[in-house]
Amino acid sequence: MRSMKQREWKSIVVILIVCLLVPVQLLLMRLILQRHADLLLSESGVIAAAEDASSAQSGTETVPDALRPEEWKQVIANMDSASPEILHDPTGLQISMKEAIAAGEGWFEKFAEAFGHSSFDGYTEVRAMLCRKESADGAGLPEGYGSYWIVSCQTEGMEADLYLHAVTSQILKIEMVAYQPPETLQQASKYGRMLQGFAEQIGWGSCQAMEETAAGATAYLPELDLAAVLTVVDQSIYYDHSDAQYREIVHLSLQERRKLEEATYSISGSGTNAGN
Repeated sequence: MRSMKQREWKSIVVILIVCLLVPVQLLLMRLILQRHADLLLSESGVIAAAEDASSAQSGTETVPDALRPEEWKQVIANMDSASPEILHDPTGLQISMKEAIAAGEGWFEKFAEAFGHSSFDGYTEVRAMLCRKESADGAGLPEGYGSYWIVSCQTEGMEADLYLHAVTSQILKIEMVAYQPPETLQQASKYGRMLQGFAEQIGWGSCQAMEETAAGATAYLPELDLAAVLTVVDQSIYYDHSDAQYREIVHLSLQERRKLEEATYSISGSGTNAGN
């Protein structure tokens, strides 16, 4: 009888010990897991800190404010090439989408003034995409210089696609559409003012041999050996729900002076021959 009671007590003790060990084991496991998690976080923190330090060091690299004269021709030739266009994310010294949009909106507002849009109630749509030509790697340009942002801005009375250099954010080309009644347009010297402002604000230097016609304007930039060309693509009246609306499409771009002169000579020569 006594031995049975002893066995019962032993069983009770064993059960109590087991009951105590289970929470202790759980606590130990939790402590081990927490320690492991702390180590992982610590290691991640070291990696993140190292990445931040690396980013900070790369951030000290000087970002140029403007393209050098010899780079303009390469950039324009690359952008205007027939090579396929590739979308990609910014890398290295290339500006971010946020920076591209801010720069694009700034340029848009400057050129909008030439169309009589000195103020407007915000944008109805703004988009941006970063592109490069497939042939950019062989264009002889520094890394990242063969890319350009296309920032599309739209307001109630105007819309535009602005092509910005991916590193310096300088404008390479503008395609604008303005919707205004003809009587409110600033016709006198409007294109010349736009072109002059285009050159001065971008830092191309002084314009020479300005030529302005109803079809646009051309200015030669001796410092770059390029020509800034403003072309009036369309001026027309169209009807929207029986209401007459005015539309003016203008393209602003850079072209190699030699090619432009050859094209002009070819057209004038053809006209002369035709007249004979």
